[in-house]
Amino acid sequence: MRTFIILTIILYSSIHCGAQDSYNRLYPEYPGYIIWDLVVDSAGMHALFSDFYEDDSNIYPNYLLKLNPNGDIFDEIELTQHDEGNPWSLIVFDSIYLSLLQLFNPSDLQVLRGNLNTKSFEISTITNLPGNGPIVAFGWTTKGDSVVILSNKFSSIGSTQIIKYALSDFQQYPTIEEMLDYNGIVQNVIPTSDGSGRYLMMATGLNLLNSNFQVESRIGKDTMTGINGNVIAAIDSGYVAFSHILNVGAPENKWFGLCYVAPDYTIQKVTTFQVPTDDYMFPAINSCLDHDDESYFIASHKDIEMTLYTDTIKHLYYLGKYDKDLNQVWLKILGGDRKYLIAGVKADGQGGCYVHGMTRLWEYNYATIPFLMRFNADGEITADQDPLSSQCLNSPYLEIRGMIGSGMSLEQGTGDMY
Repeated sequence: MRTFIILTIILYSSIHCGAQDSYNRLYPEYPGYIIWDLVVDSAGMHALFSDFYEDDSNIYPNYLLKLNPNGDIFDEIELTQHDEGNPWSLIVFDSIYLSLLQLFNPSDLQVLRGNLNTKSFEISTITNLPGNGPIVAFGWTTKGDSVVILSNKFSSIGSTQIIKYALSDFQQYPTIEEMLDYNGIVQNVIPTSDGSGRYLMMATGLNLLNSNFQVESRIGKDTMTGINGNVIAAIDSGYVAFSHILNVGAPENKWFGLCYVAPDYTIQKVTTFQVPTDDYMFPAINSCLDHDDESYFIASHKDIEMTLYTDTIKHLYYLGKYDKDLNQVWLKILGGDRKYLIAGVKADGQGGCYVHGMTRLWEYNYATIPFLMRFNADGEITADQDPLSSQCLNSPYLEIRGMIGSGMSLEQGTGDMY
């Protein structure tokens, strides 16, 4: 395990005093971890704390933690050791949770199925998938009694694989077939809402799949480009996608944006923001798009360095809120002097959003530290770094608190830098 500098140690209980509507929360008691995924419900959220592949000497397992809305831990499920597979993505329904596990092994993909009540889980391993290199991109969804994974390999020249598990017979080896007309990166997949049994897949652009997960057509091929992004069901009807946007009129600039896809799969509206070409940019690496009943939230990286060891390079992150009609409500830039790697963004159900991932700060000897930010409906963080600044200190969990730097204003009304 990495060593890190302890600034302040506070012992507090899981019974919290008072509510906090926004915060920037660090979890340095989990060094070497990242919050890869987050599932939000009315009681709080399930957070996937996973090893970040940075330290093979980490003797601690991965965890599924239950957090209250303030980010306090009140339940813990111990998962796999890092050498048994690191959880990457999470689905929760009723008392069952599913997670995809990855080893940096060219041939294996693991699926974990667990019970939130009993805290037990089982793992099924899929071996000898075609292609070269580790599996680093996939989309997956549930379909009736099945979970369906669309998986491919990093730098693979092989086709994407369609992997189907029967949840009622989880240890039965899955069916595996080839996606005939597509090979490449898969970001996410969702069922369509027209009752046809088809699916939308965000991959190299947006693709409509038939009920057997084969490509039927490409959507918005003259609008959306690149290999990154997400697609979700729209608040009212249709769908919304977040992606690179092709801008023929200004090729010197890169654009990101939201596309409204009508129920007939035509592009009806595009809202974009501009990124200079000297900054490499791509969406948050897990979930970059979410919504509540009134708004959409997006997150993306700018000028990112995956190892985050260099203290001189700025790493900036765009976080945006849009209304039902894809009009921008606010757009923030985070990061700057601190090194945040954003894994995802999730709506909090109260007009704000959570952002999760990992960071490295000098206070902790640049060890990987998981973080959870909560922005209120106005896109602000009103608390200090840790929400305990205005709460009673009464939890059995050990919290190691750090420092925050001062914010700075941005020009042209684009928001605040945290």
